[in-house]
Amino acid sequence: DDSVYVIDSASDQVKRIANVGRYPWGVTILGAASPNYCH
Repeated sequence: DDSVYVIDSASDQVKRIANVGRYPWGVTILGAASPNYCH
């Protein structure tokens, strides 16, 4: 569904970012900013 889930290991919260496939720059920023990035 082109969503990205970012897991915050400190708070154990999962953040869902929908339709990120339409905005490739978002993936790059998230991937660089979060060591827990997965997709």
